[in-house]
Amino acid sequence: MPADTLGGLLERRAERDGKADDGADVLSAPGDPERRYDAPRLLTDARKTGNFCRQLGVGPGRTVAIADLPTPESVLALFGAALLGATARFVPVDASGNGTSDEDQEEIDARVLVAPADGIDDFSTTAATKRVAYGARPEDPEVAYFERDVWSENPTFPPSDVSNGDVALTTSSGEHAHGDLVTAAERVVETQGLDPGIEVAVRAPLSDPRTVVAGVCASLACGGVILLPDAETQGEVAVVAGDGANASEPTVIDVADVPLDDA
Repeated sequence: MPADTLGGLLERRAERDGKADDGADVLSAPGDPERRYDAPRLLTDARKTGNFCRQLGVGPGRTVAIADLPTPESVLALFGAALLGATARFVPVDASGNGTSDEDQEEIDARVLVAPADGIDDFSTTAATKRVAYGARPEDPEVAYFERDVWSENPTFPPSDVSNGDVALTTSSGEHAHGDLVTAAERVVETQGLDPGIEVAVRAPLSDPRTVVAGVCASLACGGVILLPDAETQGEVAVVAGDGANASEPTVIDVADVPLDDA
């Protein structure tokens, strides 16, 4: 897969970290339980996520909707969709993590919705949308269970013809191609001076593509750590929307300063 795609970015990081063989984190999600991923494991689980989404009918031209929450499942769904050549779309949630009516009860038009089990029924979806819940076993047998169904998938992934011009992410502001996201991430690494090992806390909504660029893609590109913080966590840099009042980190990156065209 080309390096200037989201899947290529993850594959390149996994290859580099695999050669180092030091087990360094690429994603950290504090909490109970704490979850940590090195790059090879993140790639393997992203491939499993993609393979399961493929079984549900996801492929080029299809959309994977993802609840806008800073969880490992959100990141895995993003990259699982990217590996398939599908489009990811982060959908808004309320303060409790449930589906919200912020978009005037707009129906989510996606092949798959990935969201927490305790809020997945609050999202309005089309009849064709397959729902995948995480965090607890869903009571509805029609809802797939992420922790069971994804983890049991085959990690082998067939060759992909995803290109840098394919759309990777859609938002209310438009569409964003793989190559544009990766190029913007490399600019963030350069302009912000992000070094290998740096912990980048994601404190802005993932529904803003600039958060994905600075908090996820730039962390991968520089050899840093994607930190999905809880209330007690402090990283070294925070990606924020606005003045960063919610951040305890000594340095912040305002998404308004992230160089992504048409964001």
